[in-house]
Amino acid sequence: MDITQLILDDHAEQRRLFAIIEQIDPKDTDSLAAVWSRLKAFLDVHAEAEERFFYPELLKRGEGANDAEDGTVEGETED
Repeated sequence: MDITQLILDDHAEQRRLFAIIEQIDPKDTDSLAAVWSRLKAFLDVHAEAEERFFYPELLKRGEGANDAEDGTVEGETED
């Protein structure tokens, strides 16, 4: 299983959910809440997985070490 591809797939799903939110009528609070709830849960799990598994592995390999040390990951949302 390719972790990088999983992350990219997650980012694509996040963008898709944000696009859905942008298309929902602001007055349709039930629909907004439903999509936002799913997106929030998705983001929470995704961030936890990156922090627990992906970034530590980068540090072990020396890739992105400078970014990880100062808490920034340049290009994190750029796929």
